[in-house]
Amino acid sequence: MDTLSLMKTRHSVRQYTEQEIEGETLKMLKNELSDAEEKSGLKFELILNEPCAFNCMLAKKVGFKNAVNYIAVIGKKTLQNEMNAGYFGTQVVLKAQEIGLNTCFVCGTYSKRKVKAELQKGEKILCIIAVGYGETQGIPHINCSIDKLCDFRGDMPPWFMKGMDYAMLAPTALNKQKFCFVLRNGNEVKLTDRGGSCKGVTLGIVKYHFEAGAGKENFKFV
Repeated sequence: MDTLSLMKTRHSVRQYTEQEIEGETLKMLKNELSDAEEKSGLKFELILNEPCAFNCMLAKKVGFKNAVNYIAVIGKKTLQNEMNAGYFGTQVVLKAQEIGLNTCFVCGTYSKRKVKAELQKGEKILCIIAVGYGETQGIPHINCSIDKLCDFRGDMPPWFMKGMDYAMLAPTALNKQKFCFVLRNGNEVKLTDRGGSCKGVTLGIVKYHFEAGAGKENFKFV
């Protein structure tokens, strides 16, 4: 399945079965994590069969169940690193979808102190990604109207419209879609945040989606 098709079929999943990730599926997931580490400069640490991180009131409140496998994305806490966590984390979750797994980006609704990750001096957990075999494939989130998520003058170019279509498929913190794509000078695009939690990770995720939909050859980020 191609990237755009995966973006359409992949939804956030919080309830998982007890089926373990193993065999060829585990191998392919680990290979994707290695690739994301190399490209991002961050650590993508896979932690399996560990129930403590989601054993807290916040996780239970938003409906996590059997979330015992997750990927800790680790690095120094800068806006660029947070965006890389979202951007290359998206690469990982789409690969997971392709190989039959389900995922959910998580920034706040878990217990950071219980995460079984190895942190070096100066490193922080930028986000974690729950992964496993979902009880369902999840459901599409509700979108804001497109005019609240972008700013342009004149007619909207087809490539920009397609980029927005796929950016709106992206998971965002609390599904608030606190982002805006600004189009100027024909093909210059600026991505800005509109506050909210987990903004760096959110911007990285929607940037990946927009690029895939719009086509990198049609515009440049400024």
